Amino acid sequence: MLLFIIILGIIIGYRIKVGKGLREVKAKRTVNIEDLLNNLEEEKADDAVQTAVAQGAAPPTIKSLKITVPECGGCQKNVQLTESLDVAKAPPLSHTTCSESAYMRGGGQKIFSYSLFLNGASNLHDSRRKYFEGVALNAAVIAELFPGWSMRVYHNLTGADAICELACSVPNLDFCDVSANPMVGDLGTEILPTLWRFMPLADAQVQRRSEYS
Repeated sequence: MLLFIIILGIIIGYRIKVGKGLREVKAKRTVNIEDLLNNLEEEKADDAVQTAVAQGAAPPTIKSLKITVPECGGCQKNVQLTESLDVAKAPPLSHTTCSESAYMRGGGQKIFSYSLFLNGASNLHDSRRKYFEGVALNAAVIAELFPGWSMRVYHNLTGADAICELACSVPNLDFCDVSANPMVGDLGTEILPTLWRFMPLADAQVQRRSEYS
């Protein structure tokens, strides 16, 4: 019971911090999401170096890795990693729970996880108008407040153009199509949509996670 309370407190703490940051960013009418995203790689590198120096250790080697996004026609994007994928030691793709492109980030991933879904009566165009700007904004806030963390979105919006637009351009964002989950196949028929965001708990490459709906 005590462990549950501690875990719940940590999750609530992350939620409050991200929510506060999101409100601050939204309150600034001059905020430029693109600028925040462009600064992501610099922030990750600076944070890792400062942490190492504070602990008296040698600065970690920051590696720039070009990730291919096969789910979106093979587009590529550059991300900064402190641990790149070692194919010889990596778990099989079937032991992970997002996508091939997320798999290429390697082990020790720290992520925020979300569910984004439509029911039968929803309209895909309306979904883009209402939600995808929020996805981009959340990714920017996470990049600003949590350097080194990435954002996963478990979704059933197959065919939405905005998914590939963001997946190919936002370094810290991965989309996970629940109809093609590497571990269980069609996740949408196995688990309630509100629970998709907890799939990283079973992911062999994830070190730390925080789940949001």
